Amino acid sequence: MRTLLKVLAGLLALVVVGYLGVNLVAVIGAHQQRGDIAERVSAELESAVPAALDRHQELVDAAGRDADVAWVEQVCDFATDDGGWIVQNYREVCTLRSVSAWQVGSDVEARGLLTVSGDQQAAYDGCERLGTIGEAEVSHVDVDASSDGEPSCLRLLRPVGETHPVAGEPTESWSGRWVVVRDEQPLVDEDIGCAHWSVLFCDNPFGDEHAFGDVPG
Repeated sequence: MRTLLKVLAGLLALVVVGYLGVNLVAVIGAHQQRGDIAERVSAELESAVPAALDRHQELVDAAGRDADVAWVEQVCDFATDDGGWIVQNYREVCTLRSVSAWQVGSDVEARGLLTVSGDQQAAYDGCERLGTIGEAEVSHVDVDASSDGEPSCLRLLRPVGETHPVAGEPTESWSGRWVVVRDEQPLVDEDIGCAHWSVLFCDNPFGDEHAFGDVPG
């Protein structure tokens, strides 16, 4: 019996060592991969940030006046590839997000501020989609017309995921009417795999630390 217990203890020790070893390798690999992805994001930002600032300036020129609020930010979030209800793989998804907004005094001013294309949608709860400029969404927002004081299209300006500032500062002080242009450009969408701390299930190997890039100087 004593010999059997020793054998079982040895087998259990091997399982624990193997469990820790596999996950330690995953942690080390994730640290390296996060650094590699951050370098890729930094490289993408070298061209994406100037392009975003150029598009903002084009909007300013088209509107004939500076935006009242404008900012650019990196947004990173963890997406998953699922099999049924079970996560099979994690992905790091990062975008460059630009917002330019002008305060306006009327519906007429809102619709005449910028020349847009695409379909317009009727106003609902303070939000009206005016169309697009390139790939950017253009909305007319009337905060006072919203039933709860916060139109749903303003909630879109607080993206899911974590953000890092690039230029300008976001505002929470929305009141009155606005024309808002929201532009999102992809930076990376990379598989990061799984860790297996929970043995059976796929855990995020990056934990809660995103691979943000360095903003070009």
